[in-house]
Amino acid sequence: MLSKLLKHEFRATARVMLPLYALMAVLAGLARVSVYLLDHQASKAVHWFAGLGVGLFILSVLVVTVMAVVLMVNRFYKNFMTDEGYVMFTLPVTANQLVFSKIIVSVVWFIATAAADAAALTAAFANSHYIRSAIDLVRMAFEKFTTVDHVLRMHITGYAAEGVVIGLLAMIATCLVVYASISVGHSFANHKVLLSFVAFGVFTTVLEIAGIALLISVIGPAFERYFMMVADGFAAAHTVLLTVAGAELLVSVVFYFLTYATLKRRLNMG
Repeated sequence: MLSKLLKHEFRATARVMLPLYALMAVLAGLARVSVYLLDHQASKAVHWFAGLGVGLFILSVLVVTVMAVVLMVNRFYKNFMTDEGYVMFTLPVTANQLVFSKIIVSVVWFIATAAADAAALTAAFANSHYIRSAIDLVRMAFEKFTTVDHVLRMHITGYAAEGVVIGLLAMIATCLVVYASISVGHSFANHKVLLSFVAFGVFTTVLEIAGIALLISVIGPAFERYFMMVADGFAAAHTVLLTVAGAELLVSVVFYFLTYATLKRRLNMG
């Protein structure tokens, strides 16, 4: 049933995101022409229209990025906290499947949006010299990577893998904090939207305090103790990255179960 939920969710969200990607691609082309005109035309009128084209493209990048987040929030709210929720809760699915479907689709769109933004910005502003320089830099980095000591290569690979894990966990944790805030706010009889914002404010404040405490108690001492020693410095970096990953995982688990508990209660009420 999870696969059917995912198929439905991707279909519904694609109707919003794909046209936005297409619009951004068109405006990237307009921005490319605008940049050329700004470099080769002296007319004030041409500069004004070219500047407008660049501005519209930058605005489209911001809109697409924000829309990915707004869509993540709106789909959860609309599907589970409005009248549409009564239909969702009559489906032969579990609360786990409902939450998983939202998380998976949201994370996919976050990654797709980051890739689309990067591609559009490159298409709009990067010239052939910059592209060739970037390709040369990547090739040199790869060649350097293949020639370094095996131990160092293993450390670099580990750092990259840990960074990817942290990024994915951060996106998942972000979704779940928002979902938990909406779920907790709507567990009250009145002022549900307001209390959802209050819950989000409380949750993020607690997480910021916990993050500062983690930085002071674990991350700071790790670098202070080992940074000057090469061998131990590698271990310190892994300690920091794994600690951050563990913290993101803990946040995800806590807010997942908070979201699950409130949704489960709504399923039982249904």
